[in-house]
Amino acid sequence: MNPQPNITQRIAELEAFAAAERLTLPIPADEIVRLENMGLVIDLHTGQILEDVDIDEPIPFEIGGVNHESTI
Repeated sequence: MNPQPNITQRIAELEAFAAAERLTLPIPADEIVRLENMGLVIDLHTGQILEDVDIDEPIPFEIGGVNHESTI
């Protein structure tokens, strides 16, 4: 099984999301995907690597100017 298409697709989806939200990614999309593959969570506004993220704790985020809250 070749994981490359999945990685390529995730990079494209992240870039499309950033464009739709008019968000300039703080680090390249391929680097974000690489870090996520290592189990890290990246703040897409700052590039900060978030540590000790509790998967049961809701995470606030904004899409299209509307605030949401979700879990990982």
